Amino acid sequence: MNWRVVTTLLQWRWSPQQIAATLKRVFPQQPERHVSHETIYTTIYAHPKGELRRELIALLRRRHSKRMPRSRGEDRRGQIPDMVSIHVRPPESEDRAMRGHWEGDLTKARSAGLLWVCWWSAAAAWSCWHGCPMPRPYRRWPRSR
Repeated sequence: MNWRVVTTLLQWRWSPQQIAATLKRVFPQQPERHVSHETIYTTIYAHPKGELRRELIALLRRRHSKRMPRSRGEDRRGQIPDMVSIHVRPPESEDRAMRGHWEGDLTKARSAGLLWVCWWSAAAAWSCWHGCPMPRPYRRWPRSR
């Protein structure tokens, strides 16, 4: 039953993500009818070469004959250009003898639309947190296509 529903929705040009979300919404009390979008993709691309496989791939929006990894081999998330590891610190920061040497960190809370800034002085054993709204262009993240 479930596979017929999935293929029907694929014929209506629905994405596997939309199908998975709809099945969870329509059948909330029947987890055996839920399916993830990864399972749909895996089922389509697991078919051996032949007419059925070509028909199923033709139902997908992108119609690639092979499944392309998101990053095509390398993970592009979280890469900071010219990043220096936290372990590479100047020797003065280790002894913490002088007051006034501050360290800081910046954290993005994307769901809240805030930037959290933290400064601390290890010698003074004092820290300061401050939340500020994200600048306008960064509030809405571009959606992947």
